[in-house]
Amino acid sequence: MKIAHALFAIFLTSAALAAEMHVEPLGPTSATPVEVHYLSICEARGGHSVTRDGSLIRVTALDPQCVIVLPIPMVEKVQLPELLPPGEYRAEVRLQGDTNIYAQTKFVVRNAGPKPFEVHPFAALAGGSANLQLRIVGMNCDQANCSDVTTVRVDGQPVPLLSTSDYTMKFIAPDHEAGLADVSVQKSDVVSVSPAAIYFFDDDDPSVFESVLFPVLFSADGAHGSQWRSEAVISNPRSWHIENANSIGPLHHCLTYPCGERLDPRSSVHLSDGFPRGAVLRVPRPETPDLAFALRIRDISRDAQTLGTRVPVVRERSMIHGEPIWLLDVPLDPRYRVKVRAYMIEPVLAPFLAGSIEFQHGQARVELPFTLTRSGPNEPYSAEIDLPQLSADDRVNVAVKLPLDATGWAFASVTNNETQQVTIVAPQ
Repeated sequence: MKIAHALFAIFLTSAALAAEMHVEPLGPTSATPVEVHYLSICEARGGHSVTRDGSLIRVTALDPQCVIVLPIPMVEKVQLPELLPPGEYRAEVRLQGDTNIYAQTKFVVRNAGPKPFEVHPFAALAGGSANLQLRIVGMNCDQANCSDVTTVRVDGQPVPLLSTSDYTMKFIAPDHEAGLADVSVQKSDVVSVSPAAIYFFDDDDPSVFESVLFPVLFSADGAHGSQWRSEAVISNPRSWHIENANSIGPLHHCLTYPCGERLDPRSSVHLSDGFPRGAVLRVPRPETPDLAFALRIRDISRDAQTLGTRVPVVRERSMIHGEPIWLLDVPLDPRYRVKVRAYMIEPVLAPFLAGSIEFQHGQARVELPFTLTRSGPNEPYSAEIDLPQLSADDRVNVAVKLPLDATGWAFASVTNNETQQVTIVAPQ
C-alpha cells in the first residue's frame, strides 16, 4: 500500500493539481448532505467507512485495488452519513492497511438553522478588516433607536456599537483570528445568540466564497475593422458593505487594504477590460444573491447600429458539475465565425487539464480536443476553440466535455462576417 501511496503522491505532484480532494456541494450548509470527492488510482472494492471525531472526518477506502502500471485516475465519491453542524472541518482519506494520508481537504459548513438575526457582511478579513462596518439584520428592537440593546459580543468579546438607529445595530469588525464566530446581542436581561454568524477569512476558501464568472473582460481589435469592447457592472443594492475575497477591477495604485475587494452599500462598479480570457469574482456565499451583474460586448466601430450583445455573468450555482455542457443549434455556416469558450473553476481534481468538443455532422462524429490554461489567480481555467466552417445552413448540437469532476461553463459566440453582429449561444 505504501508503494501505491508514494506513486499517487508523485502522480499528484507531477500534475500540479490545485486540489486532490473537495466536497460537494462546494459550499455546504448544515442543511445539505455532503459528499467528499477524491482522485484515486485505487478502486475501493469494499466501499468506504466514515467516522467523525469532532471536526475531523476520517474516510477509509476498504479493500483498495491499486493500478501501479499505467494508472488511470478515477474520482471516488463518498457520501457522509450525517448532516454536519456549522463549523470548520478537515477530511482525510486513507487506504485500508496504510497509515499515510491519501487525500485531504478542509472546508466550512455554514449555519442554515434558525437564528434570531444575521450579520452582514458575512465575511470579514481576519486580523482586522480596515474599519469594515458590520450590520445586525433581522432583530426587532422595541424602540426605533434600539436603546434597550446593552451589549454586542463576538465570540464572547464585547464590541462597541457605532449606531443603534433605524432599528439596526452597527459595529466595526474586530481583530479576530481566521474562522467562524458567534455573535450575541443582549437586550435588557435577554441574550440572543446567532451561531457561526461571521467568517473571518485569510484565504479564498471555496466553501465560503462562491465563484462568479465574467466570461470576457477585454478591449481588442477584431476582423473586418471591428473594435470590440466589453462593459460590465457589479451592483450592491443592499444597505451594507460586501467584502469579497478578491477584486477584478482596476486598483488605481492602491497601497492599503481594501483594494477593490469591498463593495460599498448601494453602489456600482464599472469594469471594461484586463481579463480577455475571463475573470472570477469570489463573493461570500450568503451575499451572492444580493449582488446584481451585467455584461455586454459591442463593436464600438458600429456604435450607431447596436448597444452590444449581452453575455451571461454566471454564478457558480448555475455552472455544470461533472457533466457535458450542451450548446444547441450552433451554426457551421461559412457566413459566420464561431468560437466556443470553455471555463473551469477551482477546486480542480483532474491531473490533466484536457477536454473536448464533440458533435455529430452527418454520419461523422467530430471531436476537437482542447487544453485549459490559466495565467492568474483571478482567472478561470479556460480554452478557446474555433469551430470549422462547413456548409450553408449547417447546425449542430455541441457537447463541451471538461476534465474529471470539473465545475464549469461554456458558450459559443457566433459572429456574422458581414455585419459583425454577435449572437451568444449559452447552455440552458
